[in-house]
Amino acid sequence: MTINFKTVFFLLICRFIIDILYYLISFKIYSYQGYSADLELYLVNLPISLFFIVPFIFNDEKNNISNYLIFILLIGILLPLSSLFAFGASPLSWYLINLISFLFIVIINNFMSNIHIDVPHSNNFNLFKIAFYSFYIISTLVFISKYGIDINLSSFSLTSELIYSQRGLFKYSNPGYLILNFFTLGPPLLFAYSIVYRKFFLTTISLILTIIIFSTSSEKSLLFSMALYLGVFLIHSLFNEVNQKNLLKSYIFMILSASSIYFINPILSALFINRLIFTPQLVSSFYYEYFQKYDYSYFLDTSIFSLFFGKSYHTSISRELGRSLFGDETNLNAGLIADGFSKLGITGVIIVCIVFIFILKIIDTFSNDKNNLFIKLLMTFSFFAMINSSIFTVFFTSGLFLSIIFLILLPVNKKISEK
Repeated sequence: MTINFKTVFFLLICRFIIDILYYLISFKIYSYQGYSADLELYLVNLPISLFFIVPFIFNDEKNNISNYLIFILLIGILLPLSSLFAFGASPLSWYLINLISFLFIVIINNFMSNIHIDVPHSNNFNLFKIAFYSFYIISTLVFISKYGIDINLSSFSLTSELIYSQRGLFKYSNPGYLILNFFTLGPPLLFAYSIVYRKFFLTTISLILTIIIFSTSSEKSLLFSMALYLGVFLIHSLFNEVNQKNLLKSYIFMILSASSIYFINPILSALFINRLIFTPQLVSSFYYEYFQKYDYSYFLDTSIFSLFFGKSYHTSISRELGRSLFGDETNLNAGLIADGFSKLGITGVIIVCIVFIFILKIIDTFSNDKNNLFIKLLMTFSFFAMINSSIFTVFFTSGLFLSIIFLILLPVNKKISEK
């Protein structure tokens, strides 16, 4: 194994930047949420917390789709969790569980990458387009028949109470799996497809759909995913090689840009930094502490199992924790590792990691000789969602299942020039 010291350098830069942001912004403004910041403890914990670098080192060995997708979770889960542990906001045992879990994922994924599986690939682009366009036509018709066309630009006032009340109404409207996939994956993926394959008239349609769907759902994840996809395009435009080092440079630029807004709009900047970086991992620590005291869900909070065996909790786990910790109807969703722990403790974590690796292998197998950029865009949002969502929830409601279907149908040798 050859250590890429430039990658390590940028990882250290990333870590110390988010440490500063945590201490000066998140802890200062959101300490009531359960954050702590003991500087003496920070100095004691710092050496152990820097072991978060190890999975990144192993993940840098190969440059394939699965390594890129693992990087998303390493930067979204392990990096901020190492910072929270250093400040004493997350226990050592939980940090180590995540560290070992991701090290296991990376090492096994590298091993699996050496196993070549021959699968049939489609050479018919028309088959892909039929499935792709059918999804949008059917989803749009179902969405309009259920919600109509309501263009409300005031919903784009992201800090208003309107957005929260509108989102609550949408969630209680029982949208169904098709609509849930449509408003999370639909417009961003259509936007990505239009740019990659030079179908620019679809760019306008994707933006119109974004306005219509956001006016109804007020889900900020839709706007974020559009920005996320645009960021992936820019990274591929700026760098000749898209590796961890260059992705880390982009991440540094993003968090510095977000923190600079603090001098203009402190609340908006703090909300972005806290919600995107630290809150999901603080919640994961809550899950760890909660399920050491109370019974696991035994996978009965997963739709496919609860359909046959019933639920282990009367309400959703996320709402149960919201009531337990804050005494209100707050939904606290957990990411990949925390969700596994809530299901069956360490055994649940192992099961979830194996499922995750299996999905990575499917993606790598069906990615051979296909458009690398489009496949990254096809999968980016679903894997980003795993930072604070169950892998099973992401599979059914955040577009992962649909993305894999599109990947399988995507033909080979349909590439555009990429920098």
